[in-house]
Amino acid sequence: MRHLAVVAIGVAGILHTSYAAASTSCDARDLVIVELDLVKNIEVMKVNEHLVKGRDSFEVFFKHCARKTVILASPRAKLSQILDIQVFLGKIGARPKNDNFFIFSASPESGAMTYMGTFATMKYTRKHDELIKIIESPREESNWF
Repeated sequence: MRHLAVVAIGVAGILHTSYAAASTSCDARDLVIVELDLVKNIEVMKVNEHLVKGRDSFEVFFKHCARKTVILASPRAKLSQILDIQVFLGKIGARPKNDNFFIFSASPESGAMTYMGTFATMKYTRKHDELIKIIESPREESNWF
C-alpha cells in the first residue's frame, strides 16, 4: 500500500512538472491559430497553417500552444472539433476563457468571418498580426456589410 502511495506521489509530481513546462512554453508564444473544417466527411485541422494528420493533433497543438488560441472554424466544422481544442487546453493546464480563447465561424470562400463572442462579422483573415489586433479588442458590431 505504501508503494502505491509513493508511485501516486511520483506520478502527480511528473504531471505537475509537465503542466508547468507546458505553461512556460505556451507563455512564450502570443497566439496559436487553429483552422477546423470537414472535407468529404473527414475532419481537417491545421495549426498555424500546418496540416495535422490523424492522431497527432494534440502533440502538434501542444508544440504550438500559446497564451491565446484562435479557432477559425468553417461552417462545415463539427462542434466536437471545437470541443477537442478545449480539451487540449485543459490537458496542458490552460483554462479557456473569453480573454484567451476566441472562436470564429470563418469561410475563406465567402471572404468573411464571424466572431462568435459578439456575432460581429468582418473580413476573413488568418494573418497572425491581424488576428492579434482583432482579439485585443473584439468588435461588437459587423463592419463587413
